[in-house]
Amino acid sequence: MTFIYDTGSAWIWFPTTACKACPNENLYDIDSVINLPQDPKERDKAIDKTQVEVLVYGTGEVGGVRIKEDVYIYPKGPQVVKNLVMLGIVVANGIEGDAADGILGLGPIDPNDGRGNFVTALKQQGIIDYEMFSFDFKPVGMKSKMIFGDIDREIAQNLSEFVWAPMEGEEDYWTLPLTGVYFGQEKTLHQAKYAVIDTGSSTLALSEDNFLELMQSVLDTGLDCGFFIGEKFVACICDNGFDDFPNFTLSIHGYSFDLSPEDYIAEEENICVILVYNLGSRVIIEQDTVVLGANFLRKYYTVFDMEKSRVGIYGNEISRTEPFFMQYALYALLIFLFLVLLCLIIWLINTRKVSPSDSSSQSGKMHGEEMG
Repeated sequence: MTFIYDTGSAWIWFPTTACKACPNENLYDIDSVINLPQDPKERDKAIDKTQVEVLVYGTGEVGGVRIKEDVYIYPKGPQVVKNLVMLGIVVANGIEGDAADGILGLGPIDPNDGRGNFVTALKQQGIIDYEMFSFDFKPVGMKSKMIFGDIDREIAQNLSEFVWAPMEGEEDYWTLPLTGVYFGQEKTLHQAKYAVIDTGSSTLALSEDNFLELMQSVLDTGLDCGFFIGEKFVACICDNGFDDFPNFTLSIHGYSFDLSPEDYIAEEENICVILVYNLGSRVIIEQDTVVLGANFLRKYYTVFDMEKSRVGIYGNEISRTEPFFMQYALYALLIFLFLVLLCLIIWLINTRKVSPSDSSSQSGKMHGEEMG
C-alpha cells in the first residue's frame, strides 16, 4: 500500500475489504481481524453496528475500526514497527481520486488516547534516536524527501540554522503563533492568530470568512477577479502574469515568511488562479487559523520536533519582523525601569543613614559654635 504523509491528521488508516466506497485496488482483509458474516446483507448490518471512528478532512471523510497491526517500511529494510493501533476504513465519502491508498497521520496526539503514534513507536522500538521528522517538498514531477529522526544535512548542517516556533493553539495540529498576514503592504486576515503546518494540503486553506477577506484584498489591487471551481478558489485576469501580484507574507513567532506570486499563483494564458482553498462550511479548523500546505512547504524546509513540541523552518527568504523586536524591547525597558527604581531606593536608604561617629562630630561642631 502507498500512503500520504499527513501532519494535518493523527491517525494511520487504510482501506479494507468492507469499504464499498473505497476506490482502491489494495484493500486490507478485514475478515482476518474481525469476524463478519459472509451474507452481504448481514455483513452490512454488522458493519453498521460496529463502533466506527469518523475522520473529517477538507474534501471528504472516512470511518474505520481500530486494528492493531505491524507496519513494514521499505525500501531500506524492511524495518518493522510492531503492534501499532490504526484504523481499517469501512465507510468513506469524497476520497475518490486520491493518489495513495491511505494516510499516515503525523499530527501531535495525546499518548493516552489509544492511537498509535508512528514516530513515537519508531523511537520506542529503537529505529530512530529522536522523535522528529523533516520534509523537503519538491514540485510535481520531482522527488521529495522525508527523514524520520533527523534532518537532511545537505540542506541544513545543524538545527541551529532553523527558525523555531513553539506549538500554540489547537493541540491536534502542528499549530504555530501567527502575528500577521500581509498581501503586499496591506494587512489582511485580521482574525488569523494561528498557522497550521499541513503536509496533507496541496494549497493554503482558509475558513470562509478569512477567504472572503483575502479575496477583497485581491480586488483592492484593481484586478478583475471572480470565484473559480464552485467558489473554492479565486481566479483573476492577469495580463502581466505574476507581476500583477504582490508577495504574500506570514509573520510567525517574530519572523516573516514570504511567498512570491510564483509560490501561490497558477498562471495559464493570462488567467491566474490563487492557490488558496476555501474550506467553506466544513469547519475542520477554527476561524482564527490559516492552513499552510504544499505551496508553503515547497518554499521552506520544515522539521517537526515532537519531543520539544516545536517546528523548525529553514529558507532564504526569512526575516525578523518588528513585533519580535518590540516584544523584547518592552522587556528590556521594564528591566531598565526596575533597575533604576532599585538604585533610587538604595540611594534614599543610604542618605537617611547617619553613622555614630558622624553624629558625634556634628554634635561637637554645633556645641563649639555655641560656646564661641
